[in-house]
Amino acid sequence: MNTKAVNKKNVIIFGSSGFTVPLISSMSSYDAVNLLYVVTGPDKAQGRGYAILPNPVRKYCTENNIDVRMEFNVNSPEFIEEINSSGADFVIVASFGRILSARLIGTKPAFINVHPSLLPKYRGATPIQTALKNGDVETGVTLFNIVEDLDAGPMIAQRQCAIEKTDNFGELSGKLAVIGAELVRDYIDFVNSGLRRKGIFDPPLKQNDDDATFTSKIEKQDCLVDWSNEAYIIHNKIRSLSPDIGVFTFINGQTRIKIFNSYVYDSDYAGDEAAGTVKFVIKKGPIVVKCENSLIALTALQFPGKRVMTSAEIANGRRIKIGDIMSDEKK
Repeated sequence: MNTKAVNKKNVIIFGSSGFTVPLISSMSSYDAVNLLYVVTGPDKAQGRGYAILPNPVRKYCTENNIDVRMEFNVNSPEFIEEINSSGADFVIVASFGRILSARLIGTKPAFINVHPSLLPKYRGATPIQTALKNGDVETGVTLFNIVEDLDAGPMIAQRQCAIEKTDNFGELSGKLAVIGAELVRDYIDFVNSGLRRKGIFDPPLKQNDDDATFTSKIEKQDCLVDWSNEAYIIHNKIRSLSPDIGVFTFINGQTRIKIFNSYVYDSDYAGDEAAGTVKFVIKKGPIVVKCENSLIALTALQFPGKRVMTSAEIANGRRIKIGDIMSDEKK
């Protein structure tokens, strides 16, 4: 008997960001899975020109001849009936960004979420950014059965991931996306064979709601630098929002600039200048700014209407000078 044919699972994937792409790649090439199709959100305006472009999921699927469907309302009766009659064993949700109704998750397939944190820590929209902002040294990926309450379902698998000091949001998200794809494969292997690998919970493990912490969507004010903080706090904030968003500040209360890369500058004495003062502009090196009682080195910045530039490029153009003040408000 061909056990592979008997055990092959029908899978639908919901997702809309680059985090979903490794999962799609893994499922589409996995001989124990029949990837029925991928569901994603509608195209949105992107970039400075606000051109309507496909999201990373639709772009990847189109380039690799994978059936992808844009859905404006996944909770409509018509779509719910489509899922219910699809023959899918699993609907795997990874960075989809929409609330799924009780009627949808109550259809025949098992709905599984791929969440980039060690639940119950960091439920909600921004677990990766929050881990980086808080200076955590470890995070991970949790698979759980979706329920109505936010990210509160029983956990079926979990795997840890170290956070390197140099990781930013883009780099850590990429690592967690790969771990998530691997974990889904391991879970499907377990369902098929009964062979439990490390990190698989059998039976599913109920979350302790008393230990739950929550994250929130990033607002504009969250991206503003408060120079009265210490350098490590500002550095963690910068890497948590890089490279997609970036933090921002004002030079001399006028020009708004974004910052995308930094490190804590090693110095025994930060000086007595006001927080936000540009202390050094090092040729072929960083722009060093005074924080509360420490120094931070800025290495990638962006002026309005310009590309992201290295600090050395900005120093050569003398666009930032020693004594300039970076602040959190425009005069």
